[in-house]
Amino acid sequence: MPDTELLIEHLPNGLTILLQPMHTAPILAQGIWYRIGARNDPPGRTGLSHWVEHLLFLGTPQHPAAQTERRIARCGGQWNASTSLDWTVYYEIVPSAYADLLIPLEADRMVNARFDAQDVESERQVILAERLQSEDSPSYRLERRVLRAALPQHPYGNPIIGEVEDLLAASYADLYEHYRTWYTPANAVLVWCGDFDPETVLPALREQFAPLPGTAPPEPPPH
Repeated sequence: MPDTELLIEHLPNGLTILLQPMHTAPILAQGIWYRIGARNDPPGRTGLSHWVEHLLFLGTPQHPAAQTERRIARCGGQWNASTSLDWTVYYEIVPSAYADLLIPLEADRMVNARFDAQDVESERQVILAERLQSEDSPSYRLERRVLRAALPQHPYGNPIIGEVEDLLAASYADLYEHYRTWYTPANAVLVWCGDFDPETVLPALREQFAPLPGTAPPEPPPH
């Protein structure tokens, strides 16, 4: 099957889908990019975007993290996520024979993430440990001082992981509101790249994502 040009589709609820078939190897990648990063964290609540990423990585009632991780690992695949200043991304890479495994994952995670109070507290401790551990790195401490000096009034000067006092103060309600505000189809771009048939994949993705509510997120605050 020959490679085809990039296919772009915009669903009525605002989701953008990008499909790039490439048949050079029997592998494919799915990624969903949200226009939400550390720059969107409210004042006094730095680290919310990164913390929500941790919580979404715990999966959903229908697709628990442990089960999904086993299924992806057994086929030789991998999945991960990352938060930056401007975006958060979740991605999976699997052999192309397992394309069906990926179809429902991100639509489900967009609206049905497991927000459990116990998980919130557990991840608070994980993130606090990561934050305090980073203080042992001279390069990290230098970077923090340079950014804070260069950008004293801009959120780009805040650590993506969050300040310790903000991590201690954030509540379940803060995190859930952040999730429900920014994790919408209108604030996301879904990307598929690799060895797959777009005539099969695109209708399946439409079926999963088109019914989701299309509420647009607020405009980021000017800085």
